[in-house]
Amino acid sequence: MRQTFFRIIMTLLFYVSVIIVMSFLLRCFGIYINEPKSNYNLHEDGVCIIRHLLTKEMTNKIKEYINAETPIMIKEEITKSENIKSQIQEILGSSYVFHDCIFLIKKITNSYLSSGL
Repeated sequence: MRQTFFRIIMTLLFYVSVIIVMSFLLRCFGIYINEPKSNYNLHEDGVCIIRHLLTKEMTNKIKEYINAETPIMIKEEITKSENIKSQIQEILGSSYVFHDCIFLIKKITNSYLSSGL
């Protein structure tokens, strides 16, 4: 009976040790595994990054709208911008129509406000 209990304890210690070592290794090398791509492709990755899309002035306006909790104004600011339209249509084609994403904008606004940025 004593040997069985000792075996169970040793087996549990072994598995716990293996889990700890694996966790440590994954945390150490996880940085290299999960390193973000520098260049996303919309068709392959489902997302793309458009650098320098917003001007400093537009960014400040959007921040003001976020602080004022007026997401509809954010949508209007984005949809009336010729720069944004042309860059998006360059990637997605001239037939692209901006979708009403007010719920996404509201969620981002709430997230921004709760983060304290």
